[in-house]
Amino acid sequence: MITFSTDISKIEKERVYRFLSEVSGRLEGLPPQALETVLNNSICFGAYLPSGEQVAFARVITDKLTFAYLCDLFVFEEHRGKGLSKQLLEEVLSHPDVKEVQSIGLATPDAHDLYSQYGFIRVDPSERLMVRFNKRKPST
Repeated sequence: MITFSTDISKIEKERVYRFLSEVSGRLEGLPPQALETVLNNSICFGAYLPSGEQVAFARVITDKLTFAYLCDLFVFEEHRGKGLSKQLLEEVLSHPDVKEVQSIGLATPDAHDLYSQYGFIRVDPSERLMVRFNKRKPST
């Protein structure tokens, strides 16, 4: 059974840094300490096996009211093909600091089909950017 946590102390920082610098390129050219800045300024999500091994990661940058930006959602290669990206995305979208924001943006080169299943739509000619608009709560 997979468990999810936003506790950054559980994150396998070396593995996440390696992925973000070598595979995604997000931290390419930056020292490993740059990951600490990223983690401390985001809501970070980890997915873990019962053994504690991290199998997936995602993070959200948000003001918790009007806008959130979902980035760096990935499943480690040896754990792909098991529906973990969907489970993690559902966990992210249901988080109290994310589920009520007015819009959620993201950029993806190749996962449009995944995100479309969760209400994200393409918004630019490059076809990388996508956004999801949540229903705004009525004023009381």
